[in-house]
Amino acid sequence: MDIVVHLSTGDIQRNIASGLETAHSPLDNFAPGWRNIVQRQSSKHAMRDAFIGYWKNLVSRTGMHVCDVMYPVRNSKESTMYWLCLIARHPLADKLWREACQFETRSLF
Repeated sequence: MDIVVHLSTGDIQRNIASGLETAHSPLDNFAPGWRNIVQRQSSKHAMRDAFIGYWKNLVSRTGMHVCDVMYPVRNSKESTMYWLCLIARHPLADKLWREACQFETRSLF
């Protein structure tokens, strides 16, 4: 089975800094033990990248992996609101995902 995951950049960035200060965070259910890896760093982006790297490592322990291409979904101001990423076991799924992410969304009207 392949899984497409919605990773909200805003939710991660908002909860990561506050999560380091509290005993419980919404991120605990998504990536248990993340506080042992993610530490206060120079920017929220660096902390977010460390968190996502740790989550990818957790996924790999299940025998699956997160495709290295994450599809960014942007708002009208070109800010990334979230990423869509694929979790799969078979390399063919990665190949198809990479190809699908290369297509630009075009309006039919």
